[in-house]
Amino acid sequence: MAAVTKYHINDDQYQHIKDAIMRLQSSVNPVQVVNWLHNFEYEDWDMALELLGGLNFYSINQVIHDYDQGLQQILSKAGEGQKIHVHGFGEQGKSGPTMMYFLLKTPTYLANKDRIKILKDVNDLKNGKRMGEGSWLVLVDDVIGSGKTLRTFYSHNIASQLARHKFSLNLCVLCLAYMKEFMPLTLQRLAGLQVFGSGYHRAFAPIGSAFGYRPSMLKMREFSHRYGKGLFNTQDHATGVWTDHPLGFNNSQSLLAFGHGIPNNTLPVFWSNKNGWVPLYPRLASAKISEIKQFKCENYFWLALAYKLNLFTQPEEQHGLLTSRLDLGMLALIRLKIRGSVPETIFQLMGITFYELQALLVRGREKGLFDPDDNLTEKGAQIYGEIQKRIQINKTEMKRKMITFDRGVYYIPKTYNGLT
Repeated sequence: MAAVTKYHINDDQYQHIKDAIMRLQSSVNPVQVVNWLHNFEYEDWDMALELLGGLNFYSINQVIHDYDQGLQQILSKAGEGQKIHVHGFGEQGKSGPTMMYFLLKTPTYLANKDRIKILKDVNDLKNGKRMGEGSWLVLVDDVIGSGKTLRTFYSHNIASQLARHKFSLNLCVLCLAYMKEFMPLTLQRLAGLQVFGSGYHRAFAPIGSAFGYRPSMLKMREFSHRYGKGLFNTQDHATGVWTDHPLGFNNSQSLLAFGHGIPNNTLPVFWSNKNGWVPLYPRLASAKISEIKQFKCENYFWLALAYKLNLFTQPEEQHGLLTSRLDLGMLALIRLKIRGSVPETIFQLMGITFYELQALLVRGREKGLFDPDDNLTEKGAQIYGEIQKRIQINKTEMKRKMITFDRGVYYIPKTYNGLT
C-alpha cells in the first residue's frame, strides 16, 4: 500500500471528490474519501475516483419513498379490498427484516393498515386460514442481486407449503433495486413472480454499463477485480470450499449504498475491511463489534442509575440479578434516539429483531417516552438528561476518592454509592 505522506490531491481530483460527495448526499466526507483513496496505488487514483463516480446512494427518505411507490403499485394490482401479506425475508440481522422498519413508515402502509398485514414468519401460511388461493404475499428486501438468496428462501420456506396445501399465491418482491441481468433466471425459477423496484445494470455489463463502451468498461472491470481480490470471500458449509467475490457477492457487480448500510452485492473495494483495507462504507467491522459490547456494558450501568434515581420502577430481583429486560431495552432505545442512530444501528447494538423493536416502541409510546412518529418526547429526553447528569457527578466524586501513594500508584474503589 502506498505511503500516505508523499501524495497530493490535484485540482481535477479535488473536483471529482467534491462532485462525488454531492452525488452521495454528503453520506461521506472529504477525509473519508482521501483515506479510501490511499488503499490504491497513487497512479490509480483517477480510476478509483471514476469508479466512485458510478456509486449510487439511497438516503433514508429515498428508501421510504421508493417503498411507498411500490406498495401503491401492489395495492392497485391486487384490486379493491384484497389483503396484502408482507414479510421481510431472511434471518435476524439480514436486510429483509431490517427493511420492514422503513416500510412501516410509508404513508401508503399507514393509510392501509387494514389491508396490509405484516407476517412475522412464513412457516405456516395456512395458519388460521389467513392465506388461501389467490392471496397476495409480498417479500421485502433492499437489493436482489444474483437472486440466489431469494430462490433459496422460496424453495425452503414457501414452495413445499403450496404443494402440500394445493393452492397458489400472487407472489411479489418489493425491493429498492435489482440487477437486471440476473432477473430472467429468477423469473424463470419462480413462475408468476412480480418484482417492484428499480432495475440496474451490473457495473460491468456488456450493454448499459455505467462506465461506457466495452474498452473503458473492461479496463474498469480489470481494475476493480485486481483490487477486490481477497477482500470478500465466503465458505460453502456443505463442502468447506471458499469462494472469492472480488466484484460483489456471486459476481453481482452492484454499485449501491444506502443510508442504513451497504450490501455485499456491491463491489467490496467500497466496504471491505479485510487485509488492512480502509472502507468508504464499512459493514459490520470489528470496530462495530467492539462498540456493541461496550454499549451493552454501559447500558446495565445506566439501568442501575435509572432505578437508583427512581426514573424507572425497580423490579423484583431474582438471585441478585435485575430481571427487567424490557427496561433495559427501553433505556437503550432512548440512548440511541438521542444519538440519532438509524434503525440498522439500533438492531445491531441492541441485538434485537425488527418485531422486538416495534414492541419496545409501542411500550415506549404508552409510557410517554416516544411520540406517534417514534421520536423521543420531552419526558424521554429528561430521563436521559437526569442519568447523564448523575454520571458526571459520580465521575467528579470518584476523582476526589482516589488515594495517591508515595510512588504515584492510584487506588480506585471497586464500588461507590452502591454502583460498580
